[in-house]
Amino acid sequence: MPRLNSKLIKLFEDDDAVISTAVPLQETVQEVDFFSTTSLLNWIHLKTRFRVVDNSDLGKQAMLGGKPPYCIRVYRQGRLGKAANRGQLGDKILVAIKGELRRAYIVGWKAHHSQIRHGVPRSDSNNIVLLDANENPLGNKVLVPVPAWLQSKPDLAKIVQSASKVV
Repeated sequence: MPRLNSKLIKLFEDDDAVISTAVPLQETVQEVDFFSTTSLLNWIHLKTRFRVVDNSDLGKQAMLGGKPPYCIRVYRQGRLGKAANRGQLGDKILVAIKGELRRAYIVGWKAHHSQIRHGVPRSDSNNIVLLDANENPLGNKVLVPVPAWLQSKPDLAKIVQSASKVV
């Protein structure tokens, strides 16, 4: 039902009799089940917000606290200029989380339709897995499905093995 400007709905019946009934405005507006605050991205860049998808304590605290991590730097080899700061699925990034700087891998990307590669599924959010100082995953389990395409990267072997599902 369309949104109403007033709280009255006029019902027309036979013989031009007009009956006015008061209906609360809340009942006339349909609620949206899912509302996304992240737009579709051509690439991951500075200040992009992420969702931590491993079971590390730091990631849980950040997500429950309402301050998700954001990108500070993208580590890309062989890129110069603007392209050096553009990340994609499987790239290593530096994120700010709970006042700390941590490295992470991008395991899910809410990509624009022009950036989708054949056989690589698009996720509903930008997902990362946090790393410790030795470049090992901080958590011991990845809670969302990860693309099977990540198996081809040797740096991400531990992350793919700890994933609950590979798509």
